[in-house]
Amino acid sequence: MKAQVKELIKEVSSQGRTAEQAVANGLIEAVNQIEGLTIDSSKTIRSSFHKIYTAKKGKNPNIKSLSNNSYKENVLLKSKGLVKSYTVKRIHEKKDGSWEATLTVTVPSYIPLDQNKSHLRRIAVTLFRTAEPQFAFGSGQLNAADISRRLNQKLVTQLTQAGKLRVLDQQFDQEVAKHLERLGAGKAPTKELARLGQRLGTDYLVTGTINQFNLKQQVIKPGFGLPDEAISTANAIVEFRVIEAATQQVLWSNEANLIFNNNDLLKLVPQFNVDQLRQAILGRASDEIANEILDVIHPIKVMDTEEQIVLNQGGKRVRLGTYYKIEGLGKAVLDPDTGLPIKIGGPKTSTVVITEVQPKYSIAKLVAGNENIKIGQVCRRTQVKIVPAPASEAK
Repeated sequence: MKAQVKELIKEVSSQGRTAEQAVANGLIEAVNQIEGLTIDSSKTIRSSFHKIYTAKKGKNPNIKSLSNNSYKENVLLKSKGLVKSYTVKRIHEKKDGSWEATLTVTVPSYIPLDQNKSHLRRIAVTLFRTAEPQFAFGSGQLNAADISRRLNQKLVTQLTQAGKLRVLDQQFDQEVAKHLERLGAGKAPTKELARLGQRLGTDYLVTGTINQFNLKQQVIKPGFGLPDEAISTANAIVEFRVIEAATQQVLWSNEANLIFNNNDLLKLVPQFNVDQLRQAILGRASDEIANEILDVIHPIKVMDTEEQIVLNQGGKRVRLGTYYKIEGLGKAVLDPDTGLPIKIGGPKTSTVVITEVQPKYSIAKLVAGNENIKIGQVCRRTQVKIVPAPASEAK
């Protein structure tokens, strides 16, 4: 199926250590604002400029030289369709020796006819900081940076599969990486993180810290000729924040505190294996974090009730056999302290259990509560044990 192509024009301002780098950063930012900052676009445009402008070192840059047709043709050719055209409107050297450029960039936006997701809000997941360089895990040590990368991959997968957000594939340049390192170390306010989110072309930025990720093993000697017994416990503590770039506010902040006893671990991995346990615990942590993020931005809702109860999300976010409370039709009230509206659910709630999970939706069965379920009602996970309703009463 062919894709629609729409040309979008962006005026951007950007900075760099050199005039050429400032122009390159401007092109990247323009592509980023329309299509998101992808690994391919960043690498392709940077590589193009590095090769094309190598011969210009030592020359005084100006609009004419930076807009030279031969250079522009090379850039557009090597950008592989990411940039249709561009004009350098202004270039000047700042007092600190860096350069600032203003460009008008035309970027083609490709929209598959059956997959137009341009209306979806964008979210970027940064690599979480770690409280320690290594985590004690069983008899060995886990590289904390590797744990952060694996958690990032799982979060991106979870959020992507939900199908409610455009998850940006991030490959941060050196300047952005330094910003993140400094911001993650707590040396800058939330507003600066929000500005970074705006620069990345995202509506939401997810940041956090992995404080603990440990597995402890203890051998118990019962005596009386009985064999030794190995008992294991594990825990993972991950702080996370969701920052809204437009308002420069923390939209949500919480701590995922997961504790597993020996029986819990055996349920996760029946045949004890340290590598599988690491993956399983990371999976649970990403489940908790992704579900909270989506509950704040895009909670699960009832999509259809004609023949069965259909919820509008599935994939890895929804698990077979999980219970959900369907909130009654509510209203918005004002918080007397902040004056901000808060949506509250109504009193007529229902409880359903998931009986089938598909990639983009799930099927549920009513087990208790109000039978008059309406499309659009919000669903929240519940840990309450419910006695299933008789089959004749199931919707």
